[in-house]
Amino acid sequence: IKSSAASDVYKRQVLSTHTGTLLFGQWVNSVQGVDIPEITPESLVIVSPTPESFSVYSAAGTRAFTLVEGAVGFTYDTLPTADMTVNIMILNGGEQT
Repeated sequence: IKSSAASDVYKRQVLSTHTGTLLFGQWVNSVQGVDIPEITPESLVIVSPTPESFSVYSAAGTRAFTLVEGAVGFTYDTLPTADMTVNIMILNGGEQT
């Protein structure tokens, strides 16, 4: 596949992209959410920390663990030491299988 063809396939598959911040002082019972109005419990998403947040995100064992109407929920293994920025892609089709 030529890179332009691969790029076209990629563009068709991504419905939208979002950036959210997980704030150091906002964790409640090890949970914090990023609001995205178009998210549903059945959405298919890809979540990744930004390069600047990767070390803190990884060291804390941070991960998206739930999708609810209008938000992605995050949790961690060890309390993160700083704010973290995450990228969230919602894929076309929008539903997990």
